[in-house]
Amino acid sequence: MTRRLWIVFPLVLPLFLLVACDGRPRKTVDPAPVPASGSPNAETPRVAVLEVHVTDAGTGKPITHCSIVGWDEGRTFTEVTPSGYDVAADGVHRFELTPMSGRVRLAADGYSETWSKRFRLRAGTTERLAVSMNRLSRLVVTVVETDGSPVKEGTLLLKGPDLLRTLVVENGVVDQRVDPGRVRLVVDPRFMEGYEPHSQWITLSPGERTELTLRVKRR
Repeated sequence: MTRRLWIVFPLVLPLFLLVACDGRPRKTVDPAPVPASGSPNAETPRVAVLEVHVTDAGTGKPITHCSIVGWDEGRTFTEVTPSGYDVAADGVHRFELTPMSGRVRLAADGYSETWSKRFRLRAGTTERLAVSMNRLSRLVVTVVETDGSPVKEGTLLLKGPDLLRTLVVENGVVDQRVDPGRVRLVVDPRFMEGYEPHSQWITLSPGERTELTLRVKRR
């Protein structure tokens, strides 16, 4: 047994010295990070946090349920349908976003969708904003012929500086929640076939109900 060891050892030792002392630097390779999706080839995106304190413009109270429904990045505009609202009892909502420069549009039940001010989000940082939101107005319009009989169906337009909305007439009545502000109520023959064009200005106050009667004239 002893003779076998002395025969094998001289053969192994030079091989060990060749591997350990060949003068080449040793490189440590870390395993590639695996993203949450589980794909080993995708890179994990770096995110930033947008923290928005959202309050009622009239009362100053926190709005507890809020979501992002749009992005404006200058040349790129994106609208999204949220899967649900973010919930925060103090009205401070935190959203994890990829780095961006622009603004976001916020939505809350019963409130007019509102744009934030412009900001810049850098990876690994937190940007804090404050946004106040106005309650939606309720608009009730009774649409009648010149003789007072109700117009059973049709479509009116509501126009503002940043607004174009259709209002569906059902059994002579429009009853919808709309953005507050000074707007024009429009009868357009393309949508109210057989009637004369007409428009009138109305002012809608946040959280309040506005009722009016609209008389339309046949062509």
